[in-house]
Amino acid sequence: MILRISIILICIVASLYGQSQEYIFTRLTEEEGLPGNQTTCFLKDRNGFMWIGTTSGLCRYDGKQIKSYTKDLGYGISDDNINSIIQDADGILWIGTNGGGLNKLDPSSEEFTTFKHDPDDPLTISGDRIRKLVHGDSGTIWIAFDNGIGLSKFNKKTGVSVNYAPFNMIKSSGVKAIRGMVWDPKNPMTLWLGTTSGLIRFDIAREEFELIDHPLRKIDRYGLFALDQIDENRLIGGFFHAGLDIYDINKKEWENVYSDPKSPIRIFDLARKSEKEFWVAARKKGLAVYNIDEKKLRFIPSDLNNYSTPFPGFTMGVYNEEDRVWVGGKYGVSYSNIKSDAFRFEPISPKGITNSQIIGISEKFNKRYMLALPLKGLLEFDKKSNQSKLHSAENEGSAFYQMLEREDIIYLTDRNRYLYVFDKKTASFEEIQTPMVDQRTLAIRGIKEWTDTHAIILTAYGGAWKLAYKTNQITPLMPELNTDEWQQDLLSLEDGTLWIGGTKGIVKFDPSTNEISEVSLEVIDSREKHIHTMAQGDDGVIWMGTSRGLIKLDGGEETLYNVQNSELAGNLVFDIVIADNDLLWLKTQKGISKFIPSEMKVVNYNRADGIDPAGTLISTGGDVLYGTYNGYFVLSEQTINKLEEVPAVHLHNFQVANEDFESEYAINYTEDINLEYWENFFSFTFSTPNFQNPDRLQYSYRLLGLDDEWITNNRRFATFTNLDGGTYTFEVRARSIESDWGPTKSIRIHLASPFWKTWWFYLICGLVIVGSGILIYKLRIRTIQRMADLAAQELQIEALKNRFTELHTSPAEIAVQLNFRELNEKLNNPLTIREFEVLKLSLEGKTNAEISDDLSISISTVKFHLRNTYSKMGVGNRKEAFQYMLNA
Repeated sequence: MILRISIILICIVASLYGQSQEYIFTRLTEEEGLPGNQTTCFLKDRNGFMWIGTTSGLCRYDGKQIKSYTKDLGYGISDDNINSIIQDADGILWIGTNGGGLNKLDPSSEEFTTFKHDPDDPLTISGDRIRKLVHGDSGTIWIAFDNGIGLSKFNKKTGVSVNYAPFNMIKSSGVKAIRGMVWDPKNPMTLWLGTTSGLIRFDIAREEFELIDHPLRKIDRYGLFALDQIDENRLIGGFFHAGLDIYDINKKEWENVYSDPKSPIRIFDLARKSEKEFWVAARKKGLAVYNIDEKKLRFIPSDLNNYSTPFPGFTMGVYNEEDRVWVGGKYGVSYSNIKSDAFRFEPISPKGITNSQIIGISEKFNKRYMLALPLKGLLEFDKKSNQSKLHSAENEGSAFYQMLEREDIIYLTDRNRYLYVFDKKTASFEEIQTPMVDQRTLAIRGIKEWTDTHAIILTAYGGAWKLAYKTNQITPLMPELNTDEWQQDLLSLEDGTLWIGGTKGIVKFDPSTNEISEVSLEVIDSREKHIHTMAQGDDGVIWMGTSRGLIKLDGGEETLYNVQNSELAGNLVFDIVIADNDLLWLKTQKGISKFIPSEMKVVNYNRADGIDPAGTLISTGGDVLYGTYNGYFVLSEQTINKLEEVPAVHLHNFQVANEDFESEYAINYTEDINLEYWENFFSFTFSTPNFQNPDRLQYSYRLLGLDDEWITNNRRFATFTNLDGGTYTFEVRARSIESDWGPTKSIRIHLASPFWKTWWFYLICGLVIVGSGILIYKLRIRTIQRMADLAAQELQIEALKNRFTELHTSPAEIAVQLNFRELNEKLNNPLTIREFEVLKLSLEGKTNAEISDDLSISISTVKFHLRNTYSKMGVGNRKEAFQYMLNA
């Protein structure tokens, strides 16, 4: 019970505080990624990113992540202490540093170019300690310096500077510095300077400086640290010691609206909030709003421990963009959320009633009735005449918090847990006496519709009771009272059974048999079976809101949805309303959620959408409403206010094998990427600037050439692995869950194929194979030809032998007929007598052994002589020698 009461009190207090809080802020510090907490200046670029200058570096913020550009990270910025940032029409950023001169940042290459003072070159800027940058006429920047250095007119194209020394012409004591600067395009020959010496008018054509006197000069409080332009006739200046004042250019006089110098307000920066208001960075006093017409300075409440307020004190920089204010100071950055109602809001403002929170609505018959906190009564609205009235119940107890409407009466429960009945005809209230249990009056938790004759009363530690409509008699519903838990909600099923949910789970009661049983739930721990609400759809599916998430019970199968496995904003589900199109509206401790079971899609709405988390979800039978202060939202698909168009997605990084890919241009400005075949594992990171609710953005990407299907999720990166060579196109887009898809960002990737998969490798391999085939074929043909030649020689010799046989003449006889001298005449190298003898015997058909015996020499000697003989005759064997002899 203590936990439940604590939760209710926290929600009520948070709601009341939220209503009193005009702005809800988000904070950024070093923990979120800032290079340093001390913040000085801001700029929102034309792509929607916020650039933040700190004393420790420059950074870019997209609503989710911070990217720093510092010297330690290897960037070429000349100094990490940043004082001013502007962007020109070409998208180039110009950064004024506290000691490193002027820096130029080209976003397409993320390269810095530095322009510094050179004492030997009069065409360089006057100094390196820059305080303020302002756009001048086409192609120029006005640069204001600290420490009496002066003023420079810088040409962006040539880098040449024209320098001026206002403090040489204007004699004043103390530190001489320019802290504010205004150049009016309608008066291009005039530059206004807010300086430690006061307001100075610079006539550009004449190159003359004029000090504008101020009454505060008499008490030495005239130093201007901030300067802005109200309109073409008026300037607003922030003094270091004495608040604000307005200068009329035509009248050449001050309005003298500054604050009391005895309680100084030190103004460091100004930013226009609206036509009549300016944001004021009031140093140690924090953030304020100044109304020009009312001449009043109103401070925004701040608390160091309250993260929805701006950082208190030491406010140095302020910047306004699209109704959102950015504040920088000692502790970090604070920026406000823009209130944007996601649904149509219906205000309820009966005369004399303000700041009332609608917690109940009923309109079953011809009128609408509402309950509101902290009102003690009942609001009645005539739907035809739209007239309203309050039926006061000041003497009837505390404020009502729940009702059950019948045709003639309305049952009401109040915050003291008592039960009342309101008579519509007499507009009178009457308390209904409730039974005593254990010497205590029943503490009523709620009243629920049951049958045509009875309602069900749920209690705290008193079980469930039934109320007879005719007699208002209250009797026990169950034969045994369950007195050790709170009853939270009732669900009546088609079979007549009742499910009663409470702090210890669900009790099932069958009125026809008076049987009581427990509904077993396995998806949540038995100690956490705190059931807040139940609902059943037309499809029979039962939904339960618990302290641990949303439970779906479908045919005995349980599914738990919570922040761990779904997009649900919070686990504490207080209310469930099932709409006609089977979507669920859920009330959690974080606001409301739209849950579409068929798509498993969850959309959360919170303070950024104008939704107070402490509101009440209400079903009137025809509409789903969300009661809040001074009215209610109508929750339906038709009343959703579409968010503004999502800006384009921007690529931030491209990695190959988890290493940053080096290229000439930043990846967002690159159209084509060429990769080697082994670089087939790469990833992209991307984002869309969104400071309202970045977690609601969805991204969709695909890699054409691999898969044409879009992959949709909330991730801000995409990874691809083991790709084949070829040309791919990466595409990515973004949307809010309630908006259409924004424009598509694309980039081509040319991934080389390995050489063994290229056409020229296939061609070479083909030529090699064909060439090898031809070579093998030719060698085979030559072998076959040689074998054919040898076979022909064999046949020829055989034929000769046959012919010799026919003539009764042996080869030996033919050979013998050749004498030694005639044979040697035919040879270049003549035979010896022994070689001739061995040859003759060999041609006669004798073996080497027989020749050895005939000539009385060794077989090896025979072989030796034959080799010599064959060599001198140019033959290789006996057959060729015989052929040689025949031809001879």
